[in-house]
Order: sequence, then C-alpha cells, then structure tokens
Amino acid sequence: MTHSESTWPQRREAGCPIDPPAVIARLREEHAGPARVRLYDGTTPWLVTRYRDVKAVLADRAMSADPRTPGFPHPSEKTKVGRSKLRNFQRMDPPEHDDHRRMLAPAFSLANVEQKRPFVEETVELLLDDLEKSGPGADLVSLVAEPLPARVTCQLLGLPLSDSEFFQYCVKTWTSETKSPEEGARASEELLQYFADLVADRNEHRGEDLVSQMIRDHVDPGRLSLDELEHMLFLLLVGGFDTTANMIAVGMLVLFQNPEQLVQLRRSPDLWPGAIEELLRYVTPAHEVGYRLALEDREVGGCPVSAGEGVIAPIMAANRDPNVFVDPDRLDIHRNARHHVAFGFGVHQCLGQPLARLELSIVFRRLLERFPDLHLACEPHELEYTEALVVGVHSLPVAW
Repeated sequence: MTHSESTWPQRREAGCPIDPPAVIARLREEHAGPARVRLYDGTTPWLVTRYRDVKAVLADRAMSADPRTPGFPHPSEKTKVGRSKLRNFQRMDPPEHDDHRRMLAPAFSLANVEQKRPFVEETVELLLDDLEKSGPGADLVSLVAEPLPARVTCQLLGLPLSDSEFFQYCVKTWTSETKSPEEGARASEELLQYFADLVADRNEHRGEDLVSQMIRDHVDPGRLSLDELEHMLFLLLVGGFDTTANMIAVGMLVLFQNPEQLVQLRRSPDLWPGAIEELLRYVTPAHEVGYRLALEDREVGGCPVSAGEGVIAPIMAANRDPNVFVDPDRLDIHRNARHHVAFGFGVHQCLGQPLARLELSIVFRRLLERFPDLHLACEPHELEYTEALVVGVHSLPVAW
C-alpha cells in the first residue's frame, strides 16, 4: 500500500468529485477485509470498504459512536474539537442513545411527516417563484436548495422563517473543512446559544410546537435536561438542513449529467420514487459517516479488531460496492437501490429520513414540472465543490 493510499480522509476525485475517492475501490480489491489507514494525528484505524462490513460495523452496539471516548478516530482536529463539544444522541451509545432517540421519534413518524406535506409544497412553490423571477442563470443553491430545508426546520421547531438565513450561515461555517477550528467553534457556540435562549423562552411560554412538547413530555418529568434538549435541537438543525440542501443541488447536477435519464423522468414522473433512492445511493452526500471505536474485541470482514481500535465505515463505500450494486459508478434510475445506506444504518441511522424524502420528492418533481427545459447554465468544470462534511457545490446556475 502506498503512502498516499494509506492516509485518510482523502478528497473525492478532482475530475469527478461526486464519486468516492479511488482509494476505496483499490483497497476493496487489495484486501479481503478492512485495511489500515493513517489519520492526521498519526493513528491507524481500520477502514472498511465492503457493504456487508459497513453495515455490520454500524449495527454493532460494541462499536462506540461517542467521540469523547479515548482513542476515538477523528478525520481532523477541527472535527475532533467540534464533535467533542456536542452532546446529542447521534454521538451517544445505547442505552442512553435509545432513550433520547425515542423522545424525538414520534415527530418523525410517517404520519406526522405527511402532515407537513402542504407546508413543503407551498414553500417549494414560493421558492420556484423566486427562481423564475431571477431568470435564467439563477443559482439553484441559494434560491431553492438551501432555503427549503432551512424553512422546513424552522416550521418544525416553530421558529420565525426569518431566522433561516442565520441557520444557513452557522451550519455552513461549522461543517466547512476550510474554516478554522476557531471559526467552526464560534458558529456552533452561536447556534447553541440560540437554542439555549429558545429553550428558556419556551420553558416559560409553552405552546404546541415541538420544543414545548419536548419540555412538557421529557424535561418536566426529569428524563431530559434543558442542556441536552439544546444539543438535540442542534442535531435536528444540522441533520435537517445540510444533507438535504446539498442533496437537492448535487442531485440535480447528477441528472443534468445524465440527460437521457432526465428525459425519462420528465416523461414518466412515476419513476421519481425509485430515482430518488438511486440518487441518494449514487451521491451519498454525508461522506464522513461513520467513525467508530471498538469497545470489545470483534471480527470485521474476517479481520480481528481489538478493543480500543478505531474503525471507519464510510457509507459512500458501501453504496458503491460492486458486489451489491452492479456497475455502481453509473447512475441508473431503474435500479432497485432501496437497500442503500445513504441515511446510515443501525441505531444511528438518520431519524429525519422520512422528512428528507418528502422534501426531495416534492422539489425534484416540481422543478421539472415548472421548468421542463431546466439545464445547467455553465460548464461543469466551472462549478466549485464544497470542502465540508457533506459533498455539495457552492452554486448551481440553471437556465430554462
């Protein structure tokens, strides 16, 4: 294994930045199981590259997701500092994780999410009005992709829609890999202070919003502290905004790059449900999921992993495993991709995936209905990709 292949994380390929780093495919071919990689701090955790092994790691309760555990692998110093300060159930282990997750689960049930359909539909129409008013050359990222999940999150938490721009700024700063650890820390502190003020206000002035319900149902009985609720709201914001926003933008870009499949979707809208699952598999926007620490001696892919060793199980590797998805580097909207792991797997899989799917299904379909000739308004090589925890583009100019 060469030195360049042994370092992690690696950037997605410059010529095709939506594809996973080529090192994943090489290591999958060269190793029957996990392979050692070197992180920024010199530690050498295991990197898992096969679908079955990724799922096994993410489903294993002996694989800790708590970044404060000594020896936990981190992709960078900035990420280490940022994650270690947050205390939400995504960074907890069972049984504490399970208790906190159950508190929020009813808000994201299929029935409750479906009740938000009218708001999402109305919001999409308003944003597409803005896109149309801006005229050809308008930026799909700033006008549609980012505002939609930000406004949906505001509605979910009962917050003023005017606060959505503040959320967008803080989340983008916190997740950016080009910002300093200090800048990321300030952004997270601003968000946590916002939620501290919000929780204090809702604790005094109860309503029917989600925050008030959480206080009544879980804080008052002593099952959840106000501080834990603040961190939980932070997770909801980041999880609900960043991945969905980038999935809208990059998903449309991928379709622009596959015009024959875009034509099929225009002609047969009934293909959208399967197409969205394939887009999620193909893009896998959250490319830094999932880092774990073995709490016990385990075996992963036939390889012994000792307690205290780090394990990295990238969901983007699982979603491009040729043993599971034939010709995985090709987009195929007719593929049955519903077994992808773009939302993670096991107890930590994304709680908000029903809401994300609702947003994606409405915005993708309405974009092509409102703008039948929608296309990229620049050369693909002119696009600038984000360097962040989630793959994305800074802007996506479109015309029609």
